[in-house]
Amino acid sequence: MLQRIGSADRSVSEGCSGNNGFGHEYDVDGVFRTTAHLISGVERGRHLKGVRKYFFAALGAATLFSLSLAPVAAGGRTTRKTSPARSTQAGRQAAPPRLGSGALTAATLVGSLRALGYQPTPNGQFQRLKVEEPGYGYALDLGLSASGDWVVCLAHLAPVGDLTRVNSAPLLALLSRNDALLGMAFSYNRENARIMLNATVPNRAMDLASFRNVVEGVKRTVRETAGLWNTRDW
Repeated sequence: MLQRIGSADRSVSEGCSGNNGFGHEYDVDGVFRTTAHLISGVERGRHLKGVRKYFFAALGAATLFSLSLAPVAAGGRTTRKTSPARSTQAGRQAAPPRLGSGALTAATLVGSLRALGYQPTPNGQFQRLKVEEPGYGYALDLGLSASGDWVVCLAHLAPVGDLTRVNSAPLLALLSRNDALLGMAFSYNRENARIMLNATVPNRAMDLASFRNVVEGVKRTVRETAGLWNTRDW
């Protein structure tokens, strides 16, 4: 383009140099040289604009590429964030019941008994232990109240054949012993026609040691009062 303008400069300037009619000389060659210089500057400006456009585009691409390589430079691993609510829920589902960490629950009752060395078997809403003592044996049921606030122990002791034929003296002696028992009481169960020793203990802060004391306390009381509840001696 500049070559064409240069050739046109020379052809036009040969016939256009002279006076402008107001007594001033004008130089057509100079005018064309200035015009060509301006056009050349415009062309260079357009070229520079294009260069700048491609330069910034390349710079942006290089920046994105470097950011994508950042995890690889840090160790080649990428991590995915997990929402706190989802991770907490997963932790709750994976966590097994904790034994001896507080109040007993239906989920920890069996495990707690086994952890203490007992061998429970299911018996309705209770877990049953078979207790063998010299000269007699009985069943001991352990469970929780409906509210879960109490640990319940039921010792199934001696059977009573016919309550109407039982002398009143042994029954009165058995009932009077209730006054000396703390958290326990003897009773008569009409469903199985047996003398019962019942214990109810608050479940709050019931750790393994406390639970063992409850079970062994009932067993000790049964041994100590065998002469009162054993109907063979009535």
